Amino acid sequence: MSKIFIYVLSIIFLILPPGTGYCAAVKLDEAWIHYLKGDYRKTIEICREITSQKALGDQGRYIMGLSFLNLGRQEEARENFEFILSNYPGSKLRQELLLGIADSYFLNGEFEKAEQLYAVMLKSYPASDYSSIAYIRMGQAQRRQGKWKEAEASFNRIIREYPLSIEVKQAKIFYEKDPFFTVQAGAFSKKENASRLVSSLKRKGYNAELIKEKDDSSVLYKVQIRGFDAPETAEGELNRLEKDGFSGRIVS
Repeated sequence: MSKIFIYVLSIIFLILPPGTGYCAAVKLDEAWIHYLKGDYRKTIEICREITSQKALGDQGRYIMGLSFLNLGRQEEARENFEFILSNYPGSKLRQELLLGIADSYFLNGEFEKAEQLYAVMLKSYPASDYSSIAYIRMGQAQRRQGKWKEAEASFNRIIREYPLSIEVKQAKIFYEKDPFFTVQAGAFSKKENASRLVSSLKRKGYNAELIKEKDDSSVLYKVQIRGFDAPETAEGELNRLEKDGFSGRIVS
């Protein structure tokens, strides 16, 4: 077992509530190990095994909620986070729980609700260690609603107030983005495949463009139809695209 795992487990053991019991504590340690390895289904399985014997506790419920979140099972994640808030009023995880609930709505495409909950979390905990994370996600939720000025303010706040945060690089990228929606019809590692799709779309009357995006390790060629100022107009273009036999998604 690596030193990082041993360190994490020692911290977890210290924060386990009194009365957890040795066996339950060991099983919960095992659940955390599987979570850190990215084995979310096994994490949930172990947490459910613990609940068959005794109450899981806020730590166990939290890790189970995170596992559901990573598996894309947003409603089940939210149920676990809300259960902790209702049944463990003294939990030290309230900031994390509010952020997790907001994330569950964001990942489910309910951007207005997510924005509201990120704002609640930031207002309740103005000095939170998670503020930069909440602002970046709130800004993304605002962009997805076409709230360009509000999103710009959220990203700018990260740049001004959290210049050393991990999120600042992403905030700068979003801050400089055009205030429009885009319908993306495909993304390819080979330019010729993207070029063929652009040609096919143009023959159908779409104003398609080939956009080259490069990061440190790879190049991606995206086929996009850009410049929609509202979600509804982008949705209409996406529907037309799908009726013509193409696939796509809306990005902002």
